[in-house]
Amino acid sequence: MKRFLKLKLKGLPNHVVFIFIVSGLFSSQQVINEKPKYGNFRFDLIEDVVIRESSVDEPYIFSKLINDLQIDSKGNLYILDTEKLVKFDSQGNFLKKIGRKGEGPGEYLNPFNIFIDNEDNVYVCDRGVLIIKYDPEGNFIDQIRLKLTIPFMPFEARNFFIDKEENIISFYREFSEKGADRTLIKSNKSGVLIRKIFSFPDMALQVKGKGGLGGVVGATIHAYTPSCYFCPLAKDRFCYGENTNYKIFIFDGKGEINKEFSLKEEPQPVTSSERALFVKSKDIFLPKYRPFFKAILCDEVGRIYVVRTKLLQDKSNLEEIDIFNAEGVYLYRARLNFLPRIIKNGYFYVIDQRSDGLREIKRLKIKNYRDLASS
Repeated sequence: MKRFLKLKLKGLPNHVVFIFIVSGLFSSQQVINEKPKYGNFRFDLIEDVVIRESSVDEPYIFSKLINDLQIDSKGNLYILDTEKLVKFDSQGNFLKKIGRKGEGPGEYLNPFNIFIDNEDNVYVCDRGVLIIKYDPEGNFIDQIRLKLTIPFMPFEARNFFIDKEENIISFYREFSEKGADRTLIKSNKSGVLIRKIFSFPDMALQVKGKGGLGGVVGATIHAYTPSCYFCPLAKDRFCYGENTNYKIFIFDGKGEINKEFSLKEEPQPVTSSERALFVKSKDIFLPKYRPFFKAILCDEVGRIYVVRTKLLQDKSNLEEIDIFNAEGVYLYRARLNFLPRIIKNGYFYVIDQRSDGLREIKRLKIKNYRDLASS
């Protein structure tokens, strides 16, 4: 038996509710964590591969915004900026450019996210209205024109993934006179909606006018903007969380909730000194409480890495990460001096900026990766 629940989120406007589908069985699959089972973990890292951005060598010239990084089963690295998708081998050598700018079959205008399936097929989301499929060699196979547009989201948040039946799990924005919602949905391989999974108030947008038809106004996005995240896991599973509560749901391949885990931790109010940093900003929503986290990642064995939100006053490079196993048990608290983009097969992948303004995509080997527990 399933039912819809509506919850009021702490620190959000009175009209805002959080809507989700609940299985009558999943309540017995809750994991409530208080402290990490094994305490702190210190990663032992060594720089392994570096792809250096260039101002003259075309394959190594990237646009202002790198939208996505992904790797395939062979360790080949795919870098997507606003203009192109480029493939490098596992040692950082340029292999090929995939697709090109345009409006024809296999071409894209504004690509902003990619997904690589278990067979190393590559899917590119273009403008949120088109998903283009390439084979492992970069040859165009097919494209799906979506019925519901996928919104652009920051690098830290996934936009979509494809399951083994080529159904699409993605975000979609819904508008009403009460505001905008970011809804996680499942669509079939023709782009037709199958079901709605979660809905979360989108504080990056404000809707003016009745029925959501009076116009949409963008609000200022900042480190404390409430948001939601999902991350693909192994075997077509995925997890979803919203950062106004430290609670994460794990879904099976059918899109049904089969586990929920949380961290028992009180929300921290946004202080007056933090609010003072925004006094001159317009069109901004500042919640009563700080969001708990800003990204969710996973590795190949199903461990889930939750990157905590930093204090506004914290100008350091340090990032705090909570590490959970595939069943939601809190294993470790860790610190890194960078924000990881990918964690897989014993490596971190990161984007660094040099003093000259150019970027480096680095692969860092985790020398003590085998020391990480999974249970």
